[in-house]
Amino acid sequence: MVLLLDPDCVFLEPLTGSVARGYPPAQPYSYMDPMTEAYMELVGKHCRNQELVDSAGISILIHRDDLAAVAPLWLKKTVEIRRDRRSREIAGWVAEMWAYAFAAADLGLKHMVREMTRVDTEDLADLPIVHYCYGSSHPEDKWWWDKWSYKPWERVSEPPAEVPSACRAVINLLDEWIAMPEHQICLYED
Repeated sequence: MVLLLDPDCVFLEPLTGSVARGYPPAQPYSYMDPMTEAYMELVGKHCRNQELVDSAGISILIHRDDLAAVAPLWLKKTVEIRRDRRSREIAGWVAEMWAYAFAAADLGLKHMVREMTRVDTEDLADLPIVHYCYGSSHPEDKWWWDKWSYKPWERVSEPPAEVPSACRAVINLLDEWIAMPEHQICLYED
């Protein structure tokens, strides 16, 4: 089993379970609904098995044999989408996710929808993974944090209680890791 995951994620707990070949569990994403009129052109142009395209995006648990089969087609479809101006406009910043969805559909993979990931703007930290893709702020307390402005090894001030739970979980893990004695030497290296 292989986990496909964005690099800006942290684990709150182990991700458990098994994966059946042909049926990868995947996190659903509402912004990737293939039945939305805006995406029908993209789906029609890049996928043969249109009825199998779903809103599964990264995070995906996939059998290694399925990954070996889907990877070359995923790359091919990513290149096709990126080279076509209209497809690139429609797919936007999730072109690679669409390319995966099309490659998986063309190979007959059927995703099993499974909630595995929260984003840092959600006020829940009840799933194994937090994707810290957006950042959080609390203007009244002049508190904010995001991955773009964070300086490695720098402690983050305690987030106000109003900051979403998922973001607080990321900050707590980060500060806990930085405080570990075995990592202290890294704080002072150039």
